[in-house]
Amino acid sequence: MNLLRFRRRLAVALLVGAMGAVATLGIWFRAREDRRSQVTAGLTSIAEANRGAMQRQLQLHVNALHNLATYWQLYGLNDPDAWRFDTQMVLSHFPGVAWVGWVDRDSEDVRIASRTAGQSMPLARILDARARLVVPGTDNGFSDAGEGVQVYRAVRTPAGRVGMMVAELNPNSVVADVGFEITRQLAFTVRRADGQVLISSGLPAEEAPEWMNIRRVLFLSPGKEWIVEYRPTREYVGSTGSRWEDYFLFTGLLLSLALAAIVFQILRLREYSGELAAANRSLDARVRELSERDRELSRMNLELESRVAQRTAELHEALRELETFSHSLSHDLRSPVGAVINFAEILEEDHGQALGEEGLRLTSRIRSSAGAAVRLLNELVQLTWVGQGELERKDVDMTAVARGAFAEALSGDGAPAPAELELGDLPRAHADPDFVPRVFANLFSNALKYSRGRPLRKVRVSGAVSGGECVYSVADNGIGFDPPLAGTLFEPFKRLNASNEYEGTGLGLAIAAKIIRRQGGRMWAESDGKTGATFHFTLPAVREEA
Repeated sequence: MNLLRFRRRLAVALLVGAMGAVATLGIWFRAREDRRSQVTAGLTSIAEANRGAMQRQLQLHVNALHNLATYWQLYGLNDPDAWRFDTQMVLSHFPGVAWVGWVDRDSEDVRIASRTAGQSMPLARILDARARLVVPGTDNGFSDAGEGVQVYRAVRTPAGRVGMMVAELNPNSVVADVGFEITRQLAFTVRRADGQVLISSGLPAEEAPEWMNIRRVLFLSPGKEWIVEYRPTREYVGSTGSRWEDYFLFTGLLLSLALAAIVFQILRLREYSGELAAANRSLDARVRELSERDRELSRMNLELESRVAQRTAELHEALRELETFSHSLSHDLRSPVGAVINFAEILEEDHGQALGEEGLRLTSRIRSSAGAAVRLLNELVQLTWVGQGELERKDVDMTAVARGAFAEALSGDGAPAPAELELGDLPRAHADPDFVPRVFANLFSNALKYSRGRPLRKVRVSGAVSGGECVYSVADNGIGFDPPLAGTLFEPFKRLNASNEYEGTGLGLAIAAKIIRRQGGRMWAESDGKTGATFHFTLPAVREEA
């Protein structure tokens, strides 16, 4: 019996010692992770501040070059001396610009403004840039060469000259004012995407762990970026290093052994039973608390289900009222409005002489207003119609649908200016063939209406398959719209122009967007407010046969 009791005491003591050791290890691990998080946060804050400053400085240089190209585009190149003066102003204010050049597409006019007189390499690169003017899609952007980066911008001057602005940025000079102030704490290296080092500053600590290294990206343009690698210096590692966690671990393990010995002695005095009872009472209280929480959760679930059922019933009632309202619009209102139109026509035909010129003008306005009301009623009915009924999805020939919808929109246009449709092969979509033509018809009607002031109205339709869905675009050369207002175009009755300038009900785009959403797609618009608008929408792609 004594041996059995001894074994029990020893087992409990060892268990308590092991628990103490586990707790010590857990606290040690947590403390180490907390310190690592603090160090990482500090490093990240310094790196982000430096990267942001370098990004702003880089963007200032790029914007300066684009502004210079825009100046040429608006006011021309001027004579060589004035051109060189303007360009030298950019070079003097932006030290990261190594040189700026211009090459003409149709002549041998080549101009260079460089920080180093007699520099021959810029001339070769400027002449080589002339080839970019005849390669589609390569007349703007960036390219890496040597230790710098070339900036290209195609320019058409007011005099009709077409050429290319070519400039080179020196990475070290671009970030000279912001890149070297952190080298006491972080060493950094800027690399191109191909791995070539552009900038290297500071001496990293070889003993620094991998988790202290940080990678960030400097963006030049979409698809063009530099990689910035930050590593702590030996001075920074020394200032943040600490071994108190290791001391704590050693001390905690010793205390765990001491605790085991103490527990063994406590068991000998049979005091452990009181502590065990207290632990049991605490566990019982926790179980009661969890049971109460479970009952509360069950009650909340029942209440939530009741609210969902109530909201569902309210939604069904609202839909029923909407259908009743649509029926009233399509039957009860159109009849009296049609009667107004008919009576106005009878007045004009039978009593035109008695009415006189002013009376005929008023009856014409009555018919016009009543006709607008009929069109609005029809649009409201369609807005409700597109949200009802089951969808019948089929493989739709979008090219044929677009061609037919354009013919329909053109027949109802009535404007004297000619219209041209640029339509390629569109990918087939898996959608309802009864709804899709309405989308194209509304977009084409909008494009023709808002481009009436152009000598030749152009509508371009394109499409592509991306990520399992078809993306279609309808672009025009009309008046466009303000970019900040793009989000309101698809709301019912939202008109960006006065009704006396352009006819319409303000529901066409709302109907088109609702049709696309029902098909599982998206619709959005883009415009610069000057040279037209482009509307995009997506539909599910045709499913591949297994």
